[in-house]
Amino acid sequence: MADQNCLIQARTTFDVLCKTFDSHGWSYERDSEKLKIKCSATGEDLPVSMTIVVDAERMLVTLASYIPVSVPQDKRIDVAIGVCKINDCLVDGSFDYDVIEGNVFFRMTNSFVESLLD
Repeated sequence: MADQNCLIQARTTFDVLCKTFDSHGWSYERDSEKLKIKCSATGEDLPVSMTIVVDAERMLVTLASYIPVSVPQDKRIDVAIGVCKINDCLVDGSFDYDVIEGNVFFRMTNSFVESLLD
């Protein structure tokens, strides 16, 4: 369980994230109890949904985005190899791939230990 100082810093980080969304006029769902933000947007080629969670215990902000693709059974090993290659080239974040279900997610984390994200 996170101590009181961690909870205060997590709540402050969550509030800054929400104010940032508000200042840009972005629509989102806010769960103040779970320190979770859900939002979506339409990119040039596909819709993008994101969940941002502020983790008070680990002092992390995690962004997860489901990639709406359905990988056919016969291509899942090829996609696994491709995801590994892409992850090797990324500086921040990574793709998570479930080879059994064929689901792809993008995940990025950032620590807010003794800092304030803006």
